[in-house]
Amino acid sequence: MTLQEFIDKYNGKELDVDGMHQNQCKDLFIAYNIELAGNPNYVWGNARDLLDNAPDEYYEKLSGNPQRGDVVVWGQRPYGHVGIFIEGNGNGFNSFDQNYGGHLEPCQIVNHTYKNVIGFLRPRKGNMGIDDNQIWQNAYRESMTLRQAQLGVVNDPAARKDADFVLAEIKKGSQTAYGKLALDIWSARDKTKAEKQVEEIKGILSNG
Repeated sequence: MTLQEFIDKYNGKELDVDGMHQNQCKDLFIAYNIELAGNPNYVWGNARDLLDNAPDEYYEKLSGNPQRGDVVVWGQRPYGHVGIFIEGNGNGFNSFDQNYGGHLEPCQIVNHTYKNVIGFLRPRKGNMGIDDNQIWQNAYRESMTLRQAQLGVVNDPAARKDADFVLAEIKKGSQTAYGKLALDIWSARDKTKAEKQVEEIKGILSNG
C-alpha cells in the first residue's frame, strides 16, 4: 500500500482502531504504523509521547525537514496531536489527520503551521510511493538471491551479502515489513508452490 492508497482508503472516515474514546488522532497513526511502517506492535502513550515511544527499529526520529509520509507529532498538553505529512514549505504544510479540532472530525487533509510541532517520525522500511507490484518485484528478486546463495548457485560476494541481509530480516521473526515480504509474498505469488517454498525457508532458518 502506498501513502496515497492509505489516504484514499481512510479519507472521510471515522477510524477507531483501538476501540477506545472513539475516532482519535492516534487511531490514524495506529493504522499507519501497521499498514505503512510495517510495525505489528502497538506504540503506547498519547500522541505527544510518540517521539519517545516509537521503536527505533521502525522509525527514525527527526527534529525538522519533513518529507512526504513522515509522522508529524505535536506536543501541546495534555495529549498532543499526530498526523501524516503530505507536503509543505518553511511556512506551513498539509497533513492527513483525524480529530485535529478535537470534535471527532473524520480523517481528512488539513493545512497547518508548525506551531506546537515537536518532531517527526520517518519510517525506516515504509512504502510511501512505490506501488505494490514494485515492492513484490524487489522482494522476489532478493529472495531468489537468498535461495541461490544458500544453494551455492551464486558465488558473487555481492549477491551473498544481499542474501545475508534478507536472511537476517527473516530471522527477526518475519515481523519486519521487509522480512514479511521476503517470506510471504515470494511464496504467495505462485499458490501451487507456496507450501513447498515456505517449508524450504523454514529449513534454511532451522539450519542457520
